[in-house]
Amino acid sequence: GWMLLGLAPGGQLLGVDLVDLGDKAFAGEAGHQLEGYAFAPQEREILGRLREPARRMARARAWALKESVAKASGEGLAGEAGIPVVAGANVHRLLRLKRTRVMELLPGSRDMRGNLLPENLMGALLWGGRDSTSG
Repeated sequence: GWMLLGLAPGGQLLGVDLVDLGDKAFAGEAGHQLEGYAFAPQEREILGRLREPARRMARARAWALKESVAKASGEGLAGEAGIPVVAGANVHRLLRLKRTRVMELLPGSRDMRGNLLPENLMGALLWGGRDSTSG
């Protein structure tokens, strides 16, 4: 199997997530159910403009970022603010901070040694400094 690991200096926020595009949660009826449950109206509107398989890929891409935001913020997916919004006008506060950085790992991209990453995996890393409202 595969693992995604991230390290950040002390005092910085960090969230990482790796998803498998073959996961049934991102495709077909399960994917539409996930949209209805875990995606805000503006995110669903964006996804609604896409056709499969681009829509499945966008769901997975957004889910990896949602998980990364949830982990970095310490709020989790069931926190007081709910599942993080990662697209549209009401994105999570971490994504609005200038200090926040996001890196995506896309299927088929190359690592630093030139090796292709697996076509079925996609990931997101989020890191950055804390804002004045973070603990």
